[in-house]
Amino acid sequence: TTLAIALHEIPQEVGDFAIMMSAGLPASQAVCFNLLSGVLSLGSAMIACAVAESDANAENYFLCVASGSFVYLASTVITPELLEKVTFLHPVQMLLHLGGFCCGVLIMWVIAVTESHDECAH
Repeated sequence: TTLAIALHEIPQEVGDFAIMMSAGLPASQAVCFNLLSGVLSLGSAMIACAVAESDANAENYFLCVASGSFVYLASTVITPELLEKVTFLHPVQMLLHLGGFCCGVLIMWVIAVTESHDECAH
C-alpha cells in the first residue's frame, strides 16, 4: 500500500508543480506552495481522523464534501479548460468526454459505497 501511494503521489505532485508553473508562478514559489499544500493536507487529515473518532456521522460529511469538490473541479475548472483547447469537437469526441466524466463520477460513487469506513478509527 505504501508503494502504491508513493507511486501515485509522485506524478500527482509533479503535475501540481507543472500546473503552477503554467499559471506563471516562479519555480521557487511553486515548490513552496506545493510543500504548503502537502503539510496542510496532512494536518487536515489528522484533524479529520480526530473528529471522525468523536462523531460517527462526521465521516459521511467529509466524504460528501470531498466527492462534491472533485465533481465541482471536474465540471467547472478542468472540463472547460480542456474544451477551450479544442476548436471543434466531433460528436464522438464529445461523447468520449462526457463518458469519461460519467465514468469518473461512477467510480467515485462505487468507492464511496463499497469502501470500509473505519480507517481513522483504528
